[in-house]
Amino acid sequence: MIDPAAPRSLAATFLQPRVLVMASLGFASGLPYAVANETGTLLLADLKVDRTAIGVIGAISGIYAFKFLWSPLVDARPVPGLGRFGLRRSWLLATQLPMAILI
Repeated sequence: MIDPAAPRSLAATFLQPRVLVMASLGFASGLPYAVANETGTLLLADLKVDRTAIGVIGAISGIYAFKFLWSPLVDARPVPGLGRFGLRRSWLLATQLPMAILI
């Protein structure tokens, strides 16, 4: 058995199966956003959309970069008016329902 207090090399730490799985999941979760963002920007430029409009759209989607600031608020409080459904379900209803209607 490996002593958890024993020092490890950086490579040995990153090559552990758990770390590799989490790194793969992190990469896979960020990849669709990056692909959609780049593809959307190129598509809008190809459609001759004004560069300022493309920049504004990019800035709006950039709120994801600040998720670490607003996500604790989402985790701590239910959506006003939907609190009877519980914390998680209230946020699911508040986000998924409008998206389904818009789609």
